[in-house]
Amino acid sequence: MISNRQYWLFMALAALVTAGIASYGIPPSASFALTTEAATKLAAGAGTLLILPAVLVIPWRQVQITKRNVTNTPLYAGTALFVLLALVALIGAALSSP
Repeated sequence: MISNRQYWLFMALAALVTAGIASYGIPPSASFALTTEAATKLAAGAGTLLILPAVLVIPWRQVQITKRNVTNTPLYAGTALFVLLALVALIGAALSSP
């Protein structure tokens, strides 16, 4: 069984990496310096990627806890939704790069 803490730690790390690649890794002449503006942009991108999976996973997991039948199914569904959102973000960044 995957714990909520492990799941959200992994998702947050994956969201930060995805936001970093989409923002700074795709353009060929990208130069990255960790400034306040860059950190804010990464955090906003990661937060945007995590909103919909959180809206799906958190209530579903709470219902499971109240029914005392906790499975990893909501986590799998949230991960699948996150992967779709990340692919859209990466494809959008690749198509908009010069």
